[in-house]
Amino acid sequence: MSQEQQGTSPMNTDVALKSHHWFWQNPNYLESTLSRRYQSNFSLGSQRFSGQFLMIPNPGFVDISSMTNSQDTNPKIILKEEKENEEQQYWTIKKELTKSDVAYVTCRRLTLSKSSVEEHILKHLLPEDSKKIDKGKPGITVKVYDHDTDTEHELCLAFQRSYVLKNGWVKTFIKRRGLEEGDTIGLFWECSTYKLHFSVLSRVNTKAPA
Repeated sequence: MSQEQQGTSPMNTDVALKSHHWFWQNPNYLESTLSRRYQSNFSLGSQRFSGQFLMIPNPGFVDISSMTNSQDTNPKIILKEEKENEEQQYWTIKKELTKSDVAYVTCRRLTLSKSSVEEHILKHLLPEDSKKIDKGKPGITVKVYDHDTDTEHELCLAFQRSYVLKNGWVKTFIKRRGLEEGDTIGLFWECSTYKLHFSVLSRVNTKAPA
C-alpha cells in the first residue's frame, strides 16, 4: 500500500497528541534524550563545529568560542552572572576610589598608578601625545566614554607626581555619577577609537544613583 493510500489513522493521531502532551509535561526527558541522541554539525565561515544542542527551560548564554573541531566538545553554557564577571576582565585598570579621588575642593582629580597607565594607556598613544604627558607638560585631552550611561565626556590626562585625570573629573564623574570613597571603577583604552572607556564596577552604597 502506498503512503498516499495509507494516510494517518485516528489511532495514530491520538497517540501523537498524547505523546506531544507527555513530552511537555516531562521536559527533563526531552533534555536527556536530545543530549544523548542528537548531535549535529554546522559551519561558521570556513570552520566546522560539532556539538550537542539541548532544550532547557532557561538557557544561559552559549559561548561559541568554547567549541572546537572535536566531536566530543559541547557548547559551554554561561549563566548571566558568569557573563558579567567575564566582561569585567576587559577593564584593564581598576581602582577603588580613595578620599582624595572624590574630594571636591582639595584634589579635584583621579589619581592612577604609574604602572597601570604606562602599560594600558601610554603605549597605545601616538608618540607626539605621549610627549605631552611628560612631567611638567600640560597633558592631553582624552575622550571618555561612560558605558553605564552611554555618554561621552572629555578629561585631561597629565602627569603630576603621578598620572591623573582632571579638568572635569569632579563635575562630570564624581557629582554626575554620585561616586563615593570605596566605589570601584574600571577603565580601558580602546585603540581603534582612540578613546578611554569608563564604568562603575561596584559601589559601597547600593542606594547611590546609577
